[in-house]
Amino acid sequence: MPKAEDRPQYVAAQVCPTCKGKGVATCKTCAGHGRLSAPVAVQLNRAAKAASLKRKAAKGTRPVWNKGKIIGQRAPLTAREVWALRSGLAISANYRDLALFNLGLDSGLVGCDLVKLRVQDVFAAGRALNKAEFIRWNGRTSSFCIGCECAISIERYLSPGKLKPTDYLFPGRAGRHLNVRQYGRIAEKWGEILGKAPGDMTTESIRRTRAALMYWKTGNLRAVQLFLDHACAKTTVNYLGIDNDDGLDVQSALEMADNLGI
Repeated sequence: MPKAEDRPQYVAAQVCPTCKGKGVATCKTCAGHGRLSAPVAVQLNRAAKAASLKRKAAKGTRPVWNKGKIIGQRAPLTAREVWALRSGLAISANYRDLALFNLGLDSGLVGCDLVKLRVQDVFAAGRALNKAEFIRWNGRTSSFCIGCECAISIERYLSPGKLKPTDYLFPGRAGRHLNVRQYGRIAEKWGEILGKAPGDMTTESIRRTRAALMYWKTGNLRAVQLFLDHACAKTTVNYLGIDNDDGLDVQSALEMADNLGI
């Protein structure tokens, strides 16, 4: 929003009832009440606008926010990329990031919901739950299944027992949960591990992976819609980019899904 000094100070063109806005110099009504005739007001408005444009040109224009950046949908991960990232995180014993990545694949939650998960939502009695329920940001209750790989990573992450059932599963600073921006930076680091260009991998790339595999394997759009918690099927179609991906090889998609155990 422009500052007050950058805004043009317009003058209201008040029409004199005596001279009808003609700006007659001998009109006593305009001189007596200090009103501006219409031609004079228009000239002042034009001068104020020209001065405002001149100040903006001197300060320079704001750069385009998406210049040189990759925008639009990000492609889902392949089976090789999923297993490479899982292996790398497991070898480095980074169990928190491994649990975060696996939950991002299995839950289908958006980033703002994923970081708000609590320990009791996915873990109870010393082991990970097979099915978890969570209230999304829109107030609707959603349930998702936790796969074998995800369950093992959660149990390894919570095995020291430092977190209470009511604590956030992925805590941040000052007792808060991990925020969405931090989750996005972690996803960018995962993309660097996989050798992707900056911006090629985001949190939506992780969420779109399982949804895309579900559709390629079963063709059930309704199941994918429920998994992503979309209100209408058209949103799911646009999210998956089905119109652009009809030419994909079905056998390759089935092999990819079998390798991920979906």
